[in-house]
Parts: sequence; structure tokens; C-alpha cells
Amino acid sequence: TEGGAEYMAQLLYSRQEGVRPNYLKETMSWKLRSIDELKPGQGIQDIAYGGPETIVAYDLGAWFIAFLINKTSEKAYRIDFFKKLNEKGFEKSFEESFGAPLDYYLEEFHDVFLPSSLEDKLKILPNQ
Repeated sequence: TEGGAEYMAQLLYSRQEGVRPNYLKETMSWKLRSIDELKPGQGIQDIAYGGPETIVAYDLGAWFIAFLINKTSEKAYRIDFFKKLNEKGFEKSFEESFGAPLDYYLEEFHDVFLPSSLEDKLKILPNQ
């Protein structure tokens, strides 16, 4: 949840008039330092809110939302998912909005996306 708030804040800010063109890519690049803080076998879903690893959840959670939006759409995240959330709960809302369960996306995020090159990671971000 906090990663979503963080990514959307950075994304929406980057779209404002007068913000330097590479702001989003620069900001998201420095968030990748948190990859080194993950313990072997640990996923972002394993990080407790408010614990010593909270910054990792914010940083990599922001990347997870960028990844999820790239795989689906910004509308699926910003509108569809949240519109269904109270009525259907997290799991059902997630699967209906993004077309697959959370675990499906988390596995690809951790096993394929995070190990990819910086260049490949930055390609998923919208051009500003």
C-alpha cells in the first residue's frame, strides 16, 4: 500500500509543469538500492510495516506498483482496484483488476524483474 502511495506521488509530481524531464527515472533509480537490503528468499510481502526494513517496502513497493501498472494499466490500479476494494476485499479486487492473483505478479517481480538490468527496469517507467 505504501509503495503505491509513493509511486503515485512521484509519478504525479513528475507530470507537473516545470519538473525536470528525468525526475521520475532518477528518483526511481535511487530506490533500487533497497534491493541489496532484501534477505535471501525475502519478498516485499514479507516486510512488516513500521519495522526496520520499512524503507525497503516503500522503495521496492513503489517499483512493484510501477511494474504492475506496466503489466496492466494505470486505470486498473488507480480506479478499478480501489473501486472494488471495500466491497470485494484485497485478494478478489486485486485479481479482478489485474487479471491474476497477487502471488503471480510477486513471483515475476522478484524472480524476473528485480534481477534485470537497470536499463530494462527503467524502460517500464512512462516517458516524461
